[in-house]
Parts: sequence; C-alpha cells; structure tokens
Amino acid sequence: MENETAPTYRLHLYRTIKASAEQAFRAFTDPELLFRWFMTSAQTDLRKDSQYSNADGDRDTYLEINAPNRLTFTWDNPPV
Repeated sequence: MENETAPTYRLHLYRTIKASAEQAFRAFTDPELLFRWFMTSAQTDLRKDSQYSNADGDRDTYLEINAPNRLTFTWDNPPV
C-alpha cells in the first residue's frame, strides 16, 4: 500500500451575526461560552502561537489575536 496522506483544505468563513464584536470574540475564546454553542471541554491559552483543544480531539494554534476585532487560528480535526 502506498503512503497516502489526507488532503489539506483551507476554509475561509464569513458570517454576519447579531452581536457586538466583544460578544462574538468571547464566544470563540471563552471555554464556558464555547461549551454553550460548539463543543465540550474546551481548553484555551489565548496568546499568539498558543494552543486550543477540546474533548473531540480538535487542536488549533492561534495565529493572530487582536481583541475584539480579529481572531485567526488553525483548526486540526484529526480522524478518529
């Protein structure tokens, strides 16, 4: 069997939501708020080049943090 690697995807998602910039930023960075709408057991270290993880095994790295205006991060969702 040949050594196969999983394809790499890049996703840019833009949405308009009814919330202040502060509320939206906190919804993506506060583990308690993440639990309410997205996933369980989130752990964050909100510093550039630091990590995020959750109970599903997702991992990411924060690339840019300009609260509350911009949050850029990677997201690795390894196969189970």
